Amino acid sequence: MAELGPDQTATAGGERQTNDHNCFSNLAIDIVHYIFELILKLNSIHDPSFPFQDLRRCTRQVSAMREVSVGWNNFLLASPRYWCIIDLSSELSVISAALARSKSLPLCVYWSRRPGEQDAMTPARGDQLCHELLKYATRLRTLRSDSSDTHSLCSSLLQRSLPTLRTLDLFWDDGVMASPGHFPEIQYLRIRFAFPSPQLTWLKALKVLILDPIATIEPGVLEVLAQCKGLERLSICSFGLILNEIPSASPPSLLPSIPLPKVKEMELAFPRATWALDFAQILVAPRCVYASLTVLEAFISISSPVTRYCNFLLAGLKYEPNLQTGETPAGIAADYGDDGHLWLRYTTLSRRVNLRLSLSHKSLKESLDAIKSMFQAIQAGLNWPSLTITMVDTSLDSMWILKALAQQNVQNIVIGSYRDSLSALFALAMIERPDGVPTASWPFESLKRITIYDATLSVRDITRLVGRRRRYLQTHTKQWLEAVTLVRCRLVGRLSPTKGIKQLAAIGVTLRALGCIYKKRQKRSWVAAAV
Repeated sequence: MAELGPDQTATAGGERQTNDHNCFSNLAIDIVHYIFELILKLNSIHDPSFPFQDLRRCTRQVSAMREVSVGWNNFLLASPRYWCIIDLSSELSVISAALARSKSLPLCVYWSRRPGEQDAMTPARGDQLCHELLKYATRLRTLRSDSSDTHSLCSSLLQRSLPTLRTLDLFWDDGVMASPGHFPEIQYLRIRFAFPSPQLTWLKALKVLILDPIATIEPGVLEVLAQCKGLERLSICSFGLILNEIPSASPPSLLPSIPLPKVKEMELAFPRATWALDFAQILVAPRCVYASLTVLEAFISISSPVTRYCNFLLAGLKYEPNLQTGETPAGIAADYGDDGHLWLRYTTLSRRVNLRLSLSHKSLKESLDAIKSMFQAIQAGLNWPSLTITMVDTSLDSMWILKALAQQNVQNIVIGSYRDSLSALFALAMIERPDGVPTASWPFESLKRITIYDATLSVRDITRLVGRRRRYLQTHTKQWLEAVTLVRCRLVGRLSPTKGIKQLAAIGVTLRALGCIYKKRQKRSWVAAAV
């Protein structure tokens, strides 16, 4: 449909009223607006987490809806709420018309390069857009861009006063964003590959600061954080990037602390453990109740100050002690990343605590004692929540992680043996009592369920192990294993899955074989087992 002027309609006013009435089948106009707003998600356009593709979809749908009928076209043209999203990749005439039609409503202005698109915004077009947008500067609430194409345009806009600007989400390729504009209502700032100048007076008004990703960590970053006294959420991700040295060769204990008294949610991701440890100590957020920490090179030894990790993750417990109930289950997952490192992730069901560590093959066994101490401290701080350990796509070596967690409150173990079937056998061996120590406690005495995927196992080995474990725990009136689930496993030996199920059922343990196949060694034949 050809673009119409801001006040132009396809029909006269009287005909428009009749078309509206007929078009919407006697529905009240408020109901029509409600339906359209629900479909277009207009209530979310100023939400910083609203995806760029949804903003683009919204503008596309409005254009499509105009072509349904003359009545629909007139209805949309006369309703400012459908013209508040300004796509800077549109034709200038389309942008001008939308700005005018939006009347006095707050604007969401965005730029997002489409997949496969090569043409960047030219300086001439940037100047035209800046001139047009400044006419409506008092209504600009949200400004977002995921590309460096708009650097010049956004830099020009941010030199001015934008009295209603609340959300600023930009790709900035100039290292430091030094924009002297006046933004009295600014609340949300996200910058990619840069950080704001610490001299900016409006930093004090920020509630959310996201530097993700940030190319370098420099002294200026710490100065910026020191200015953001009103922050409620902080996210810094320098994951996989190079970090410059903070101007201090002194020990971390001598680095100045930065109080963040209002921060409730904090996410940090660093490529090296030394930086993670330093920031975990420098940033003091006593009210932080949602903490996430990711470390790429996380070699830790028993002498490492890993208590800083724990203090960082558990800081909010003193502020909200009711969180320390022990009722929120937690999980520890281990799997291999594309870099060949083993990733360990500790997460509570409430998402209150999220710790991700990457360990190289070389450092894994050397770090076990430190890993054991660290997880024990975190568990104790959370009042020993029940744990689920998930080992996905792991190798035999990574099964040593189980040894470090043997005395935790583990109730579920899930093992995936895609790389090495021996890992499942090793896992089963790990839940047995140490040989030659008859009085020793058995590992994982709290274990209720174990699930194994894609392994080759003997049904008799499973029944023997579970039986011995059951006898020990029953003798000492302790909790015993409730269920063993085998998924897509190859089961071997003379004892069939059906008989194994009956044997374990007799002692109160459920054995399930889902999508498994059974091979009787003497006949070398495979029989499907799915019970």
